[in-house]
Amino acid sequence: MRRTLATLVVAASLTGCGGVRGPATTPADLDVVALLRTLPTPAGYAQSTDVTRADTAAIQVVFAQGTADPAAAKNYADIGFKDAAIRRWTGPSNTTFTVVASRWKEHQTAATVGGGAAEVIPLSRGALAWTPSSLHGARGTRSPADGAGVTTLSLAVGDLDIFILATGRTDTAPVERTMNLVRTSLGA
Repeated sequence: MRRTLATLVVAASLTGCGGVRGPATTPADLDVVALLRTLPTPAGYAQSTDVTRADTAAIQVVFAQGTADPAAAKNYADIGFKDAAIRRWTGPSNTTFTVVASRWKEHQTAATVGGGAAEVIPLSRGALAWTPSSLHGARGTRSPADGAGVTTLSLAVGDLDIFILATGRTDTAPVERTMNLVRTSLGA
């Protein structure tokens, strides 16, 4: 696991974490479950109210795109995990849309963990780096036109990271719209 953490830290330092307009912190009483409940269903997905509070094991599986790694989950606790929630939608032909809101001990950890999750695995699988022009400071990837249809995007606001994983489609518009809605609701 140390190798994975080192990879995330190196990836974050090489790609930059960028600044986010708006508050440097998020409210201490921000409820991550309530934040995700406010999101509308992305275009092309079935309505869902599936929002759950999550621990490090649950977010680690999402960040690793389905691969459980207990050592990585423990490492998240060790580096300052505070709280998280996950919201999921499904669509036709096994498409999925997952949003993770996670709180960390400070902004740099949030940006490093979320940005690493958005980039390390997808880039190793041939994804292309992608940052929507409307989301300064975000880090993400998208599949090439002939790829598997995986899009990731992460944005840290204060000690909160929002991570989106969409699978099965190459359309990045729902990912960008959802991240813009979260960013706006946080006042960033």
